[in-house]
Amino acid sequence: MLDIPPLTHTQFLQQLENNSLDPCHFNHLGHIRLAWIYLTNHQYPVAVSNICRAIQAYAESLGARDKFNMTITVAIMQIMSKRLNDV
Repeated sequence: MLDIPPLTHTQFLQQLENNSLDPCHFNHLGHIRLAWIYLTNHQYPVAVSNICRAIQAYAESLGARDKFNMTITVAIMQIMSKRLNDV
């Protein structure tokens, strides 16, 4: 088992946005974490814009341009936003 040091939400977001995040932190759970951070700190349109920009830039920085999928990203944001607003 890998010993991955935990990151605060602030550290996670800052490192992702400046493309220095260790890829071990950005698995499927990392995508959900990022969506939650943006949705709880911004209105939906800003959160969607931010997450699409951030994931696309991060993927490109890793040489994985084809890993970003706008349709899936926006769909997850819509689902999470609805669930957050239903609570």
